[in-house]
Amino acid sequence: MKLVLVVSLGVALVASCPFGDEEIKAGKRLIKTSFEEPDFVGTFSSYFSRYYQSPNGTESQRWLLSQVQDSIANYVGNATVNEVVHPFGVQNSIIARITGSDPTLRGEIVIIGAHQDSVNTFGALLAAPGGYIPKRTIEFHWYAAEEVGLRGSAAIAQIYNTNRVNVVGMVNFDVPGYHIAGRDEIGIYTDHVNAEVTTLLRLLVDGYCTYTWINKTCGYGCSDHASWTNYGFPAGFPAETVFHPLMHRPGDNFESVGFTQVNEFVKLSLGFVVEMSEPGSL
Repeated sequence: MKLVLVVSLGVALVASCPFGDEEIKAGKRLIKTSFEEPDFVGTFSSYFSRYYQSPNGTESQRWLLSQVQDSIANYVGNATVNEVVHPFGVQNSIIARITGSDPTLRGEIVIIGAHQDSVNTFGALLAAPGGYIPKRTIEFHWYAAEEVGLRGSAAIAQIYNTNRVNVVGMVNFDVPGYHIAGRDEIGIYTDHVNAEVTTLLRLLVDGYCTYTWINKTCGYGCSDHASWTNYGFPAGFPAETVFHPLMHRPGDNFESVGFTQVNEFVKLSLGFVVEMSEPGSL
């Protein structure tokens, strides 16, 4: 299985495991992922730059689109994949949508987002997000042109704001793979985010992950969650605690990805989907 399949459709080994914390609802599932992360990330990061206006930016986006389309081919529920065409470049954003099963809740949207572009020739550690039928509608977004001002996510958030889409929670995943020995931690970023989503992320790390969490700040709207926050949508941002010192330069490559740490972020993303798929978490 590919990383995109695991994150996007919950193709994982799921075991029942109740937790005592009353703030996490009874019957929580502990996600035990089993997938071949290097296969997906290695191919995706092999594109020589995924800059949003470059030929490789387009080719990598088309490859990613095909992977997402393949991942929903045999899904038992109602799932669709669409491209969002932007006027500012040749790279499109991608939205995969799993329609909720409950007629009264399917209008409430839960979003997992990440960006697909990179700058220069590097970016293996940049975001690559990824038979369960939720009650609420779940969307998975891969944004174009994050590296040049969050342009893809800002365009989509603006459309959702104009159309008054009821987004009940959004989590953005970016730079999850740089691991420092002895620091088994997930950074929970506290600026340009929603306080309730941020509190939920801490609880999910406690309940779903073997890593602990630590509060961090970017100091500015450093990734696509800020686009959603700017339009008033409830968004959160977990990421590595220390950014790669060679980000966007030689050394930010496939060999520097810590897949054990990436696995923790996969568990966190699946936990967010499971807990947010019906009312009660927020």
